[in-house]
Amino acid sequence: MCGISGYVDPTGALDGRPVLSAMASALAHRGPDGEGFLIEEGFGLAHRRLSIIDLTETGAQPMTVGPLTVVFNGEIYNYRELREELIHAGQVFFGASDTEVLARAYLEWGARSLERLRGMWAFALLDRRSMELVCSRDPFGIKPFYYGWRRGVFLFASEPVALLAAGVAARARLPTAAHYLALGISEHEPHSFFEDIVPLPAGTSIAVDAQGRLRPLGTLDGCALDSGGSAASDGEFSEALADSVRLHLRSDVPVGTCLSGGLDSSTVAALAAAAVRADGGPRFTAVTAVSSEAATDERPYAAAVARHCDLTWLTVTPSAADFIADIDVSMRAQGEPAFSPSVYFQYCVMRRARAAGLKVMLDGQGSDELLGGYERYVPTWALEVARRHGPLSALQAFWAAARNARPGVRGMSSLAAYVLVPVLRQRVVARRVSFLQPQVRAGVLDLVAQIASVSRDMHAARVADIRHYSLPALLRFEDRNSMAHSIEARVPYVDREVVSCGLRVPEDQLLRRGFSKYPLRLVAARVLPPSIAWRRAKIAFEPPTRTWLGAVDAQMQTEVAASPLIRRLCRRIPELAALAPALRWRLYNLARWQRLFSVDVD
Repeated sequence: MCGISGYVDPTGALDGRPVLSAMASALAHRGPDGEGFLIEEGFGLAHRRLSIIDLTETGAQPMTVGPLTVVFNGEIYNYRELREELIHAGQVFFGASDTEVLARAYLEWGARSLERLRGMWAFALLDRRSMELVCSRDPFGIKPFYYGWRRGVFLFASEPVALLAAGVAARARLPTAAHYLALGISEHEPHSFFEDIVPLPAGTSIAVDAQGRLRPLGTLDGCALDSGGSAASDGEFSEALADSVRLHLRSDVPVGTCLSGGLDSSTVAALAAAAVRADGGPRFTAVTAVSSEAATDERPYAAAVARHCDLTWLTVTPSAADFIADIDVSMRAQGEPAFSPSVYFQYCVMRRARAAGLKVMLDGQGSDELLGGYERYVPTWALEVARRHGPLSALQAFWAAARNARPGVRGMSSLAAYVLVPVLRQRVVARRVSFLQPQVRAGVLDLVAQIASVSRDMHAARVADIRHYSLPALLRFEDRNSMAHSIEARVPYVDREVVSCGLRVPEDQLLRRGFSKYPLRLVAARVLPPSIAWRRAKIAFEPPTRTWLGAVDAQMQTEVAASPLIRRLCRRIPELAALAPALRWRLYNLARWQRLFSVDVD
């Protein structure tokens, strides 16, 4: 929705206007529709507006409601229902925005109001009653919020680039870089790739007083580790997902959807198209990135969905030449290293959507983590079946799932050994990253042990991926790619009601008859062709990575060899041609990130 930034200056010495202006300029892509500032008594707020709900000036920010002034990035999807409740409580509205609902809810209910919100948010709220800046982030961290310090001044912004523009040092955080390089994991702890820039953890609220002191205000847990409560049925999950999609369509500007042709995005597209038709809306639009190679091309599946759902279907086919031409601009949009060239695929989808006049895009992130859709979950799920139904049933179930998976039975058997035997997992990783410095490799293996510790429990593994190892990075990529083109991305699977319901589906029911994400497939079977609902091995959202990387091999090797950050992490510079494509990309991406952002290595 927007870009937010600001400061708390305990010294009173900061010249706030140029600092706010620099941060707002760095976030202009997040909000091309307006700009606003507030400076008073040691506090400063800046806002770049992407108008989505209430396009009039009554939705402009910073927005003042009584003693509160707020800058807000995100959407409160149940804002209409909350508005009615607040009106009955005596609140009088001057506009129709969800931002005003957020501010008046806080005025009426205080921090408890956050428990009532259904949506995605990052906001900073100046409360003049206590002279504190209240900062909050939604339970899943869909919307970003970073902070840092410069000469005793607390600074915050939607992206690290804005904090760099305000003078926060660009220094590499070595453990984050090492974990990313070795494992492709980057968002598993409250740290960024920058040593002096900290992401506010998902679901966390803090207050910063006029003296710059931080105090916690509590957390909202969007996916409790406790799997208690009544088991959810397939019907309950279906209803929760349909309701989430309906709410995610609320907008005063055109909404479309990303469509890969896979189960997750196709189901969202079908549910959204049906909801729009039921409301008498226009033909719904979907955008697909098409691979130029048959092995990774999902165009036939996306075409089948478009025909079945009567979508306006737009495609884009990024080439190796496009990838080379845009590689730096795509990396700059991310601001931090990304795990795969598939991020550029998504970047192209958002660019095509914006060219078509769309300002909001739905996407399918979160389904795999919630419903156990990744192949690495199959061995863990088989253990759950063994606990509930015995080893013979588990063996039969594993065999059926393996036959439907892309690696096949042999590949899935090897994966099972890797996932379920911690010592083997550590040995494989240690051999893969033997070029790292010994102390760096030791830190990586410690993280591998942490991941292995939750890999034998289906519920714990999914929650860990939602909180730490998988979903946070996907949400960051989604946010940066969409906002680079002034588009708001929405993720209906990452909704508190959908997540709560999905986590209460009995683990042994997530895969049935060899099919993963079975509750979702039952939804899809009602709204999509059988060829989509009951697809077996999926391609995933993947460009022709080997071809693309092959086109920049020489450049990649030179960049990696010249990087002080890579030399700090590695005892020797590896030959990229001898490495798997994913590792080659991460080495290059890390080295190029350091250069693009002039990152220092202590």
